[in-house]
Amino acid sequence: MREELKKARQRLDASGKKSGGYSRSKKAFKVVSTASFILIIVILLGILGSVLMAKSNGESVALFGYRLYVIESGSMGSTLEVGAVILVKTPEDSSALKVDDIVTFTSLSGSTVTHRIIKVVVGEDDSISYITKGDNPINSADVDPLTPDRIIGVFVAKIPLT
Repeated sequence: MREELKKARQRLDASGKKSGGYSRSKKAFKVVSTASFILIIVILLGILGSVLMAKSNGESVALFGYRLYVIESGSMGSTLEVGAVILVKTPEDSSALKVDDIVTFTSLSGSTVTHRIIKVVVGEDDSISYITKGDNPINSADVDPLTPDRIIGVFVAKIPLT
């Protein structure tokens, strides 16, 4: 009887194993996990490459249309303090923004600015421009109208603990 049980166990063990001592499910799991790991590494290398290329060109890094910026002045005072890190998203249509949207843009002097749209101006030729202003009460409205081509992104969120 013992001999028969021993042989039955050996047959069961042999039927569930392939070469190397792994069952089919373990081998499949190993293949899937290795492929997933390689895919993650390839994606991370691609992201790293795009970050390095953007940095070498002096551009800010965009990932899926999102960018991070640090508030460098007190112009947004009560809303976004100096040193706050914000997330902005590239707008689908820069000419479809509205009053109260917070936008990050390139000023005429070339600096990056984050201000709130306080007025939408429609020109005689139906062109759109915006008047912006920082939220700090001591600020006045920006002198130069903001054209849609200078808009980098629309404020999405302030990163916590910054």
